[in-house]
Amino acid sequence: MSAMIRTVRVLVTAACAPLLVVGAAQGQTGRFEGIVRTASAGDPVVGARVTVVGTPLRATTSRSGFFVIDSVPVGTHALMVTAIGFEPATITDQRVSAGAATTVNYSLKVSVLSIEGVVVTGVTDLASALVAGETVDDIVDHGDPDQLQLVFRTHFDLAQFAEAQQWCDELRRFPNDYRSPLCRLWMLTTPEHSADVDLAWQLAGEVGLLAPKSVNEYFTLESHTVVGGVIARTGMVDSAHVVLTAARADPSLDPSLTLISYEAFMRILGGQYEKALELLEGFRYVNPERSFDFGGDLHWFWRPLRDDPRFEALRVGR
Repeated sequence: MSAMIRTVRVLVTAACAPLLVVGAAQGQTGRFEGIVRTASAGDPVVGARVTVVGTPLRATTSRSGFFVIDSVPVGTHALMVTAIGFEPATITDQRVSAGAATTVNYSLKVSVLSIEGVVVTGVTDLASALVAGETVDDIVDHGDPDQLQLVFRTHFDLAQFAEAQQWCDELRRFPNDYRSPLCRLWMLTTPEHSADVDLAWQLAGEVGLLAPKSVNEYFTLESHTVVGGVIARTGMVDSAHVVLTAARADPSLDPSLTLISYEAFMRILGGQYEKALELLEGFRYVNPERSFDFGGDLHWFWRPLRDDPRFEALRVGR
């Protein structure tokens, strides 16, 4: 078993959208929202934990680096931001007014981690370690679903499906956590599983029942998008189209168009490469800094498009 240097280890959090913690009465509260990025390249930091110091209020950043913390008492607060591979930071003197949103964007500086001679940095540190064949089993708190979710998602994004299934199975020990059915739903898009549409709808229903109120709409739409992909895998592209278009989010809910990028992947599963490219062009326009690579290679979502000149132009930012 390998182990990260303990002095630089920071809390692993889930690669998911923000978590609401109910605070004071709505009339006396506001909210924090913003995006956490890397200081070096401006890339979104996935799974950063943002905490209102001195309160139980916290959120974890989404795949676009976005977070929301609702029900923050009116007044001046400090925010603490932590993420694996980055130096922790405290942002002071942030004012919240009743019924209003305070935007707090922040850039984290990279810290260096060493895993048995493999030096990895920044948002891809966990992915780099797993690509190198290292194990994180001995440093993950198996009682923390945030950590289980992040390790699952990293294996999943690396197309290490057997390992992803292992960590998803561990999440089933938390039956009231919406990420448990959500990870099982995402696994239905992989070659490891058959396209079980009935199971996909069942899992999407569980996500809708379990997701916190503040992020319920987002994750309901995400789960329906994935169901559309499962349907597409069966060859029923017309039915998949109906589900996918119905699952599109208002830009105010998904300003980074992350769900549009997911829809593009689901279109690829159904062989609709032209439609996928159209969606990815819109996604790239809004996110010119985002990479289609992960773990040092093209993300497996996009590999069927590798030889398409239009996709190559998107990939290199032309």
